[in-house]
Amino acid sequence: MFLQLPPEVQLLVLAQLPVFSVHRFRLIARECNDIFQSNVSTIYRNIAIYHRIAPDNMNISEIIRGRKVYFDWLDRRLSGEDHDEEAMSWKEYVQRFFLLEKNWINGKALHTVRLTGAQRRHRIQIDEVEGSAISTFGLGNVIETLSKTSSVNHVNIGGIASNCFDTGEPLWTNPIVSPWAHCEFDKGFLIWGRRTTKIEVWRRKCDQEADPLPAYDPDEYQRATHTLLTQLEGLEENTQIERSDQRGKFQPFICLNTEVPTSASRFVYPHLVLATRDALFVFVYDVPNAKLLRKIELDQDNVLDGDGDDEDETVNYVEHSPTHVFVCMERQIGIYKKSDGKADLVFRTTHPPDYLLSIDPEDPEFEDEEEVTLTSMELPLRPIENHTIRLNNFAHSGLREFKAVHVSPCGRIWVAICEESLVYIVTGGLEGTNFPLELTEIYLGEEELYYLAFDGYHVAVAGDRGIYTLSLGRLHEPTDDLHLIHESIQKGSLRLFRPQKDVDMQQTTCLQITDDSVWHVAAVESKSLPFLRCLLMMVTVFIAGNLTGLTRIDYGKRLGSDQEETGHLSV
Repeated sequence: MFLQLPPEVQLLVLAQLPVFSVHRFRLIARECNDIFQSNVSTIYRNIAIYHRIAPDNMNISEIIRGRKVYFDWLDRRLSGEDHDEEAMSWKEYVQRFFLLEKNWINGKALHTVRLTGAQRRHRIQIDEVEGSAISTFGLGNVIETLSKTSSVNHVNIGGIASNCFDTGEPLWTNPIVSPWAHCEFDKGFLIWGRRTTKIEVWRRKCDQEADPLPAYDPDEYQRATHTLLTQLEGLEENTQIERSDQRGKFQPFICLNTEVPTSASRFVYPHLVLATRDALFVFVYDVPNAKLLRKIELDQDNVLDGDGDDEDETVNYVEHSPTHVFVCMERQIGIYKKSDGKADLVFRTTHPPDYLLSIDPEDPEFEDEEEVTLTSMELPLRPIENHTIRLNNFAHSGLREFKAVHVSPCGRIWVAICEESLVYIVTGGLEGTNFPLELTEIYLGEEELYYLAFDGYHVAVAGDRGIYTLSLGRLHEPTDDLHLIHESIQKGSLRLFRPQKDVDMQQTTCLQITDDSVWHVAAVESKSLPFLRCLLMMVTVFIAGNLTGLTRIDYGKRLGSDQEETGHLSV
């Protein structure tokens, strides 16, 4: 019957097959093989569009060209326009993507890298276009940089730096930043606060030169900083990065002023959302146009705990989707509409879950491994048929404190964590989703949780025992039933990655997810570092506490190889 369908219908049917079934299709009959061979590029392009791993208005060359430096999960090293754009086919692109996805689901990390150095990282952002890791830090790099100028006039014991995340080579450093500042990055815009009411916005230098935006208007402080950085760059010696190379470099764009101090921020292009710590105001900015779109005054009638306590709430985190702002407070998550600033939903831990899952309550046991390796184990999720455990373990102690919330790019799925053992996956319930609120709650045992990352498909949570990862099902159309997400969770399992022995998970300062990696920043024991620049390190430890290490867990590096590889890079 399939062979009797019109050719265009046949191609649509093939696009919806699991990618590993397409090869088996060609083995059914000679006619099937003929269809496949005659339309191989179209078939795999349709699969890429259907599974939302490629837009329908770009060809494969444009997709590859969008990554200026790397495409790790394609196992290719790109550099500017030197790469062969025609060397990648739709078939290879799709097959490697689904192999990467399989590695995510199975928790198969093919490569791990440790980056350590004489600094203390705080926040990290990943530029997947230029292949750089952007991090804020304290002390180490500032002293080292300014010592070359024989001047300490601008010492601020802090800074922000961009490094090649493959080699660790420094690309750009700005030491005129508050120590351990929070930073945001997306689509070439880098944002951090001055610990006042002012928010600095910088832009990738190559982007501003290629496509100058009319809103460009840095203040005097930014201009002076940029002048100083240019002078410092001219004094750099023995660098391996050519000065004509604009990769990883930024220049000031605009300075925003909220008029009141803010403590939480989240930038997802083009909107920057800022919230005051006392849960009074939220600001929504259009960054490329440097405009304040809305100032939301939070409804204080809703900013109370479930027992009617009048104690003021504190904002721990802020997030936003294309249509809503999520304000994560200690005892609730308030969700507000961007269109008019009105509250759409108030979510508390007392909301009854539709599905309650748990891992084995016993602490997982790992075999002793060498210090440089990172081990993982599978943790099946078991449904709890009744809520006895939930009532006994959670309800008696009242509301738990929310730590963070993240929302998918489409805005229909959001994930939250409480500091004590609970992960929430929520769908629907908001204006415009057309689906009722549905909640899966995962209990991780007696464990404190510290950080959350979510890219719409993969969840990563940093806790006492290590880093948990969970892959969600993929929705293909905006009209797909959101219940499919919860079904995929019940059929899946968590993966737990144990860090190296010198990593202090309680001192986790950042966790990020990219296409093919999990990035984790936490304090490490200083004895794990080489005995190098010891005086600088001793001062760093004395002032800042333990040094921090950045661990990158790769799912797509050297695809097809089972060998795990580790290394130490000094940055």
